[in-house]
Amino acid sequence: MADRTEPSLRVDSVELRRSSTVVLRDVSFFLDGPQVVLLCGPNGSGKSTLLETLALLRRCSAGTATLDGRSLTEPSNRRLLGTRISYLAQAAAFPGSFTAHAFLQYQAHLFDVPSEQRERRIGEAAEALDVSPLLGRRLARLSGGERQRVFVAGTLTASPSLVLLDEPTAGLDDDSRVALQTAIRRIGTEAIVIVTSHLVDDRSSLGDRVLELRDGTLLDHVGDRSEVDR
Repeated sequence: MADRTEPSLRVDSVELRRSSTVVLRDVSFFLDGPQVVLLCGPNGSGKSTLLETLALLRRCSAGTATLDGRSLTEPSNRRLLGTRISYLAQAAAFPGSFTAHAFLQYQAHLFDVPSEQRERRIGEAAEALDVSPLLGRRLARLSGGERQRVFVAGTLTASPSLVLLDEPTAGLDDDSRVALQTAIRRIGTEAIVIVTSHLVDDRSSLGDRVLELRDGTLLDHVGDRSEVDR
């Protein structure tokens, strides 16, 4: 990924409401420098909603958030910050007729990567996720683990500061999950990566830090993974 100053993410008292229901309440944390953060919590606790908010897909009802010193809630920053934030939704899908290379080209286009830089960025992303040998194959012909690594590679084509991955290892076999965990740790040496997961194996293998959400509230910055309710 391209050289840049170390990333930072600050979230201060973020709240999100749906009608009269509070989905996120008073969420605050600060992440300074490249790292992998594991976001835990039971279903319905607000994990996916928090990722979508950080990905600029939802507007918070209150509070502020900044990435690399720029406000995520200021409309004038949205286009610039959109090229610094990569988000992969749970159970992401894409037409199986596309080759892996065509998918990465499409992602680079979405991130406004200059045309003269796209092949270099695609090559770097493919190497980071160990999918270079798969670039000529159609997505429909890839295994679940291979396809998921290609999708994660797509998040890197813009050299992001913040990578948001929602349950990326769900449904993968053991070997595929280990390969993806290794790739995620590698990404976390250059960017802030926030990963949601309910898998015990992810909790023991991923995360320089662990955050826990319950009923939309961030309970604590959990330093010892054994403290997280499994």
